[in-house]
Amino acid sequence: KEDKEEEEEGKGKEDKKEEPCPPQLCSSSGDSLLNEACAAMRDENLRGRKPGNVDSQKKTMAKCMQQDCVQSMEKIGCRWLDKHNFCYTEAGQAWCEAHSGSAWCVDAHKLLGPAWAPAYTAPIEVFNYKPESWEAGDPYTCSCMKDCSSTSKKTYCVDKNQQPVGPGKDLPVGTPSVLSNKKGQCVCACGAKFP
Repeated sequence: KEDKEEEEEGKGKEDKKEEPCPPQLCSSSGDSLLNEACAAMRDENLRGRKPGNVDSQKKTMAKCMQQDCVQSMEKIGCRWLDKHNFCYTEAGQAWCEAHSGSAWCVDAHKLLGPAWAPAYTAPIEVFNYKPESWEAGDPYTCSCMKDCSSTSKKTYCVDKNQQPVGPGKDLPVGTPSVLSNKKGQCVCACGAKFP
């Protein structure tokens, strides 16, 4: 009986693994439906297209995290992620909410807790892109500040005490200037590069 139960359980896992990606989550070519910069990050590094240099890749990643950060503060949220920890777009969020047990839906709440934060620690390593000038395995991290934006010299936030989220340490230091019109915006940096 136990052997049969184990066999059925294993079969269930296999079936779940082979589940085709639904159209709410993936394009006809099988790519996750993501925010524009995250799709660019994936395409540059996972689809065989030649990626930019390290600085360019970090800027694209920062823009990706910025778009996901903004989405996390909108009604649709960013609870559900693809296998690379990028936010699904609105249709994907709704589908995963209704099918939370699907292997295609990574629950950010289980990874990060209920508040969104950048999920990446070492994108260059994850994305199989290690230019000769970059030491293999040398990681970079991302961090974001919600309800904020920045220029090359100054950060502006709704709250001057706003704290960054994520493991990165590359956001501007010092006290932000207060600007109430930054509500719902994000500033992000990955490996000391801004979008």
